[in-house]
Amino acid sequence: MPDSSQARAGARRRAGTRRDLLDATVRLLDEGATQATLSIADISREAQVSRATFYGHFRDRTELIVALAEEQIAWLTEAGRPAPPSADPRAARALSRDAVRGSVATLVAGWQARRSVLSSIIEVAEHDAAVRRLWVGGIHDVAEVAREVFVGHWRSGRGAAPGDALVVSEALAWMIERSCHQMLAGRTEPEQVVDALTEIVCRVVGVD
Repeated sequence: MPDSSQARAGARRRAGTRRDLLDATVRLLDEGATQATLSIADISREAQVSRATFYGHFRDRTELIVALAEEQIAWLTEAGRPAPPSADPRAARALSRDAVRGSVATLVAGWQARRSVLSSIIEVAEHDAAVRRLWVGGIHDVAEVAREVFVGHWRSGRGAAPGDALVVSEALAWMIERSCHQMLAGRTEPEQVVDALTEIVCRVVGVD
């Protein structure tokens, strides 16, 4: 039976191979591969592993996309925070336009850098229920983070709190998701997207 050091080394190798497969998929998507053309053989070749090794880590491409989606959701949730979270989520904390713009700019820049992966996740979510549930749940988590920040702003006496803060936060989260997905793939400059989204969020939330 392997000792603990051997077990740890094996776990590190396994984690490294899994990371190689994820990174290989991102590279292929960045190079122009699509969900329709991307194959397990392509991913395995790019990661320099066998197909059998791929299946030792993921059941299929969808499970790999789920793993990528989980990473992107974690990034989106943290990037969406205009400021470090307060120890007390109920605490009053006014937002500034600069803070909102900084958060939006981080989201837009990050989306631009990850656009091929995020577009692939959204494409799979259109026809795969498991990925769709994960993505919808992820946007909901982003909205929950935003709601805490917005409620802190409203508690400070700025703006007018809506009847349902979570629904408003979810609407804004989906607006940002759709805007980044559609506008950054077109002719709109990222700075224009940042300006537009900042203006809308500030108007809705009541940030001067």
